[in-house]
Amino acid sequence: MSKHINSTLGVAITVGGDCSAEIFISKGVFNINGLLNADEIDIRIYHNCKVKEIGGREITIKEGRTSKIIKTLKSLFVPLSSIK
Repeated sequence: MSKHINSTLGVAITVGGDCSAEIFISKGVFNINGLLNADEIDIRIYHNCKVKEIGGREITIKEGRTSKIIKTLKSLFVPLSSIK
């Protein structure tokens, strides 16, 4: 078990199974194929984050502030697949 896992923007965490820590803080992207278990979990979602199951004493999950900006920028561009 790790004491502290801290993921920031620009860093992606990929775990093939369970992830355990005393404190898990993510302000980036993560993909956990099993259980995320920590006493304290603080997640700010800025992009696609996936986890199969979450367990902890104190869990906070919020949308990151730049998500609205990214959504606006994405709406300005046409996907290449739609151009004929």
